[in-house]
Amino acid sequence: PDGTRLATAGGDGALRGWAVGEDGRPTPLAKFDGPPSPTGPAGAYPLAAVGFSPDGRLVAAAGADGVVRVWDVQT
Repeated sequence: PDGTRLATAGGDGALRGWAVGEDGRPTPLAKFDGPPSPTGPAGAYPLAAVGFSPDGRLVAAAGADGVVRVWDVQT
C-alpha cells in the first residue's frame, strides 16, 4: 500500500513478502507456506492471486484449491 512492500504468490504454494528499496530492488522478508496437497506441484496447492489490505497489515492469497488464506504480515 505504501510502495515499500511487495507480495508474490507462487506455484509452489508459498506466499512471499518483500521489502522494496529506494533503488527498486526487492529484499526477502518472509515466506508463508500454504497447506500441503498430495496432488499439487511440490506437494502444495499453487497460489493464483495475492493482495494487501488497505492498511498493509494483512495479505490474502487465493489458491487453486478455491480457498482464500489471510496472513498478518506485521507479525
